Amino acid sequence: MPLQFLPNISFDSAANQKFTEGVHQSIAEVDGKLKDIGRRVEVLNQKFDHLQVLADEVAEKYERTSRKHGGRIVDGIDRKSLLQPILDHSLEVEDIRLLCRYIQCIFKLILKLVHRKVTDLPQIKSITSLHKTRQQNSNLSCAYNDVAEYLNIDNSGKSDTFIPILHSFLTDHKNLSQVPKVKPSPSGSYFSQAPTNEGLSSRLLADYTLDRIATHVQNVNLAVALKNCIYVVYNMYANNL
Repeated sequence: MPLQFLPNISFDSAANQKFTEGVHQSIAEVDGKLKDIGRRVEVLNQKFDHLQVLADEVAEKYERTSRKHGGRIVDGIDRKSLLQPILDHSLEVEDIRLLCRYIQCIFKLILKLVHRKVTDLPQIKSITSLHKTRQQNSNLSCAYNDVAEYLNIDNSGKSDTFIPILHSFLTDHKNLSQVPKVKPSPSGSYFSQAPTNEGLSSRLLADYTLDRIATHVQNVNLAVALKNCIYVVYNMYANNL
């Protein structure tokens, strides 16, 4: 029986070239997916490390508070007040100081605009006095509502709304200085350091602060209130209010 030869196979043929390109494309896709998985694992590891830091902070603060109570386990109210700030955010001290400056600024702005509208009232020097006094004065209440509408903020006074959330944050950190220091931000942040030589009118400082809120505030309502505070203060300076 005569030998039968297979037809010559050219490795330069169009079909073979298409097959080779397909293989390379598949390898590239797999490589891309592996890199994506690697990035996700890295993010999860960072979050896990962050949770470990929070756990250490909780244990340390809980122990300190317990010692203040003679070594007894604190009751539910004390435990909640102890843990809630940690659960709400993981901001650095200097970032908290910076946010307190923004909050104080917006409260002063609100009082300033209200007094422009109602000139025949005694001087109201705090946001809490404003909320108390408006209940007995309809002109003040209307003026405050107009200011809130102009600034696009909620002034209802409900516990989970703009003013009480900011006031609570300010009260929780009232012992901190108003002047922040320059402090490098964690690796991975867009900013290499806090631009604290800038005033509150600075777009750079506003962007920095918004970045810190986005990456270090876990409580959604708190994050929204703080972000809105930054926007209002920045726009205040932009519009020379």
